[in-house]
Amino acid sequence: MKKIIALLLVFFVFLLSACGADAKQVSTPENASDSESTPEPNMVSIEFPAYQEGKTEYNAQIYETQPFQLQMTLPDGWEVRKPEETVQQDENMLLFTPMELYKDEVYAGYVGFHIYEETEGVPEEQYYQMVYSQIRLGSVCFWDMEPYSPLNKTETRETALAVVNYKELEQMKDPDKSAAQIPYVEVPAIVSYNKEKKVYIGVQFAQGMVDDEQIEEIADSIVLS
Repeated sequence: MKKIIALLLVFFVFLLSACGADAKQVSTPENASDSESTPEPNMVSIEFPAYQEGKTEYNAQIYETQPFQLQMTLPDGWEVRKPEETVQQDENMLLFTPMELYKDEVYAGYVGFHIYEETEGVPEEQYYQMVYSQIRLGSVCFWDMEPYSPLNKTETRETALAVVNYKELEQMKDPDKSAAQIPYVEVPAIVSYNKEKKVYIGVQFAQGMVDDEQIEEIADSIVLS
């Protein structure tokens, strides 16, 4: 009788082990599929200066600045590309070594950089005006940041939204039109600076390529280091 009971106990334990193994075999693929379905953030990293094409004796100081990294998360389907041709600096191109943004093979904007020098005695609330002075005060193209309200701020870095106002160069070439007759085109943008490195970047988007939520998400993800 004792042998029969012992055999029954062994058989019962064997059944429990088999059921447990079957349960593991069923649950493992489900967990794996859940992890595979989670989309990875589209984080990109760009080193500026991004290249040396376009360097002249007049802008050598900018091109020779100590390299720094920009990290940001772009919407799904976006990517960063180096321009196929050397970008010529013109009145509407106020940032250096621009890298182009594409959304599903469609041009979506660009991101470039610049440097700045500190002026003593500038109040903290006006510091951004000093940083972005090269791009804020143009007549053919200017970056408007008013009212200035940083979205992402630390002791050394600050990021805010902006609007780029520019006049189309093709219209500027029209001899029958004066500059005052040509309206400004307005597109959304982002600016960000690093106080330690004395550098800043600007992201200018093409018309209709981003909505307000996407712009804020991109801006909030930016890190300059």
